[in-house]
Amino acid sequence: MIEYRSLGKVAFLMVMTLGLYGIFWFYWVSKEMLAYNGRKGSPGLWVVALGLSGTIPFIYAIPIWKFAQLADLTSRGRYNRFFFFAAGMFIVFIPIIVLLTQRLLNEIALEQRARMGGAQMDGSLLGGAPPGEEPPPGPGDAGPDNGSGDEPDDEPDDEPYIDSEDIRTVGR
Repeated sequence: MIEYRSLGKVAFLMVMTLGLYGIFWFYWVSKEMLAYNGRKGSPGLWVVALGLSGTIPFIYAIPIWKFAQLADLTSRGRYNRFFFFAAGMFIVFIPIIVLLTQRLLNEIALEQRARMGGAQMDGSLLGGAPPGEEPPPGPGDAGPDNGSGDEPDDEPDDEPYIDSEDIRTVGR
C-alpha cells in the first residue's frame, strides 16, 4: 500500500535534517514502489550503497538507477528512467526527483483509497489525510454517535453528568 505523504512536510524535513530525512524517505518509498509493482529488491542494500558512494567511486549510480527504473515502472512511463537517472546523478536535482516521485505516489495513494471506499490508510510519520480532507477517525475517536444527544441512547451512562454550573460551585 502506497502511503500519502504531504509534499510540504517532505520538503520541510529534507531541509531541516540537511538531507538526512531523504535517506529514510528513499528507503520507505523504494519498498512501497517494489511492493506496488510486485518486484523484489533490496532498498536497504541500496541505502548502504548510497552511504559507500563517498569511498567507492560510481557506486552511487547503482541505487539511483534502480530507483529510476522503479519510478518509470510505477508511473507507467510518465517518468522516464533515463531522465530520473541523469537528474539523480547531480545532487542539486535530488529535491526535484523527491517531490516528483512523492507527487506520483500521492496520486496512487489517493486512487487506492478511492478503490477501498475511503478506508483509513496508515498514518505514520508523514501520513495523514491529503490537503483539504479530514483524517479518518482513529480507533479511539467517536463514531457516528458523537455524544451530542441527537440519537437516543439505550444504555445508561456509567459516569454521572457534570454540568458547568457544578464545576463552578466546587471551587467556592
